Amino acid sequence: MRKFVEGAGMSCVQQEIVPWGTEGSSMIDCMSTIVNARGNHCSVVKNVRFMQEAAAIKRISSLRQLPQEGDGVNFVNPVRRLF
Repeated sequence: MRKFVEGAGMSCVQQEIVPWGTEGSSMIDCMSTIVNARGNHCSVVKNVRFMQEAAAIKRISSLRQLPQEGDGVNFVNPVRRLF
């Protein structure tokens, strides 16, 4: 990815290399931050706990049910009506 963006006149400034799939998976994927400027140094981070972090976020997000239309929430100003 870094060579591809450099060839296009841009820079990759950060890459997070992550496993994908079940626990113990190989580090086979990455998320890259790309900027439209040449010559920036790329910081590379290996996150072996990515799948565990994703599972924790999924568990936490299931605890908070998002408001639905018609349940008294104004989606422009999402404050629950008191009356």
